Amino acid sequence: MNLTERRTLLSAASPRPGEAWGDFGCGAGAFTLPLAEAIGADGTLLAVDRDERALDSLRRALDALPSPLPPVQLRVADVRLPGALPPLDGILLANVLHYLPDAVATLGTLARTLRPGGRVLVIEYDRADATPWVPHPIPVSSLAALAKGAALLPFDVKVRVRSDFGRMLYAAVARAAAPSAPQAPRTVP
Repeated sequence: MNLTERRTLLSAASPRPGEAWGDFGCGAGAFTLPLAEAIGADGTLLAVDRDERALDSLRRALDALPSPLPPVQLRVADVRLPGALPPLDGILLANVLHYLPDAVATLGTLARTLRPGGRVLVIEYDRADATPWVPHPIPVSSLAALAKGAALLPFDVKVRVRSDFGRMLYAAVARAAAPSAPQAPRTVP
């Protein structure tokens, strides 16, 4: 997948300058780098992966970029147990959930860090059949249950691109529900 396709998939969530994002399961930064460009020097970015070598590659790639970028915190951790997280405007999970046997639980944990109206961007293969490379597929047809289980508003599939492996990738966005307004106390006559 080329940089233009990655930017197109990221655009589904409309990352804006100055926002705080987390890229969970970031690997060597295929999506982290264009996300950093999108949120700009005034944003903040947390990049989490359990592979320390991948994060070292990402660190070198960030150091090589000439443009001003946001502060990027690299964290070696499993996406299921990322440690304490700051409030986020956006969460990116690109080709990550299909590795998790309980994607709903992980997504629910991460989504609790979203600010009201914050976005979750899921980039996945639209396939229902499991393979060694996609052991727990997240087809578009499963997104309603995924959002509901993670206490998010429904996902909206915004972008589709053909992957290098002959399948379709989709970018779907869900939002954190705004907190409900406090209810006036009821009085009993």
